Amino acid sequence: MKEPGIQYIGANELTPIERNTLDKLSTEYYPKIERMLKNMTSLVIHVKLHKLSGKGKREPEAKRKKIGIHIRALAPTRIFTSTKAFDWDLAKAVHKSFADLQNIIKKSMRPDEQRPKRVSKVWIRNL
Repeated sequence: MKEPGIQYIGANELTPIERNTLDKLSTEYYPKIERMLKNMTSLVIHVKLHKLSGKGKREPEAKRKKIGIHIRALAPTRIFTSTKAFDWDLAKAVHKSFADLQNIIKKSMRPDEQRPKRVSKVWIRNL
């Protein structure tokens, strides 16, 4: 089940179970991001395998792999990017990355009245 606006990069390196997990979570978060942006054109999910762990003298095959998720939400006015999420567990990395992307979008969409204002030194002197 694939949403029309989701593009995957590097997902072919995942196992079928991991790929299914990625599809499920991305289709779960896609409507939420789409509602926040209102005019999103596409969502690009880049999966990076960083490191294989557990390979030693006694174990010829690696047990775990570190996964990094980078997500770009393309809107007509701006591109929102989340690059901070990485974990040993794919589901946890995807959740972290989407939470970071939602936070970035919320911060950029809030009105100017809610942003902290700087107090001018000239204004303070006039008091």
